[in-house]
Amino acid sequence: MQWENNRWVTSTFKDDPPFVLMSDGNGSLTKESVKKAFDSTVVDAGVECKDWKWRGHVSCMTVMGNHLHFNKETGKGGISKVFGSIVTATDYRDTVSVEAFECTKG
Repeated sequence: MQWENNRWVTSTFKDDPPFVLMSDGNGSLTKESVKKAFDSTVVDAGVECKDWKWRGHVSCMTVMGNHLHFNKETGKGGISKVFGSIVTATDYRDTVSVEAFECTKG
C-alpha cells in the first residue's frame, strides 16, 4: 500500500530484481545477503536473524520494520515491510508491502 492524499491506497508493484540468500555455514543466513534482499535502502540497518532449526526456517528483521521469513527445506519465503504503518506524519509514509519468493539452489 502507498500513502496518498492522507490515506492508504492499494497498489501493484513490479517485480524486484533477483537476490541471493547466502548461508552463514551454521544453518542461518548471512546478514549481508538478507540486507540485499530487502533493498538498497536498508543496507546500513541492523539485521537480526533467528534460526529455528527444529522447524527448518530462518526469521530475520531490521529495526526499520522489515521482516524476512525463509523455509530452508522448501526454498520458499516472504518479505514484509511495515515501518510506514507506524509513522504519524500525514505528508509522507514509507510504503507498506508484502511479497512472496522462492529460491533455487545455485
